[in-house]
Amino acid sequence: MIELALSERAGTAERSRALHLLGLRTTTRLRVLAASGDGALSGRSARLGTVRAVLTTEEVPIPAPGDRHGAPPTP
Repeated sequence: MIELALSERAGTAERSRALHLLGLRTTTRLRVLAASGDGALSGRSARLGTVRAVLTTEEVPIPAPGDRHGAPPTP
């Protein structure tokens, strides 16, 4: 489902349905992170190539030693 929610090939309706099936509502504040390592990130995740895509509704923690993650700035 995560792969579908993040796919640029999927349409809006498909991505919306995937997020709904993951238990995320349209009003849910969602962060999408790219991470390496298994660290302290909590949320729904999927391996996409060499990184792990993480969908989280929590604040972004400081990475554990050896782990890296990134997110766009909060608007």
